[in-house]
Amino acid sequence: MYKRLAQGGVGLIITGFAYPQLTGRAGSNQTGVHNDGLISCLKTLSKTVHLFGEGCKIALQIGHCGRQSKHLLETIAPSAILEKISKKIPRKSILNIPLFIIYEYKYTSEVSEIFSAFWLEFRKSI
Repeated sequence: MYKRLAQGGVGLIITGFAYPQLTGRAGSNQTGVHNDGLISCLKTLSKTVHLFGEGCKIALQIGHCGRQSKHLLETIAPSAILEKISKKIPRKSILNIPLFIIYEYKYTSEVSEIFSAFWLEFRKSI
């Protein structure tokens, strides 16, 4: 699909939602970037897009599913409120803390781990 998009003259391809850690996985067929062994496939994808698409760029969308996962037995969210699709009540976390506070003060919690996973994958991509 990405090769066809590149050949068709698309200027920018944004991939589907990729999770930076297993606790952020929304579904069983979702792309993960939570371990370095998966990065080589993404590099191949990037090379293919650049080879077949003149000037085409590709960006990886990294996201954490939070409360919206049918795959995980336990989910997390800022509030322990029933999620209507999965019919689960997530474990309450403190995900609503602004990221600059987490970064600035090295906040040690689950939120910091999630933020660190995003930051690590971002740094690997540049």
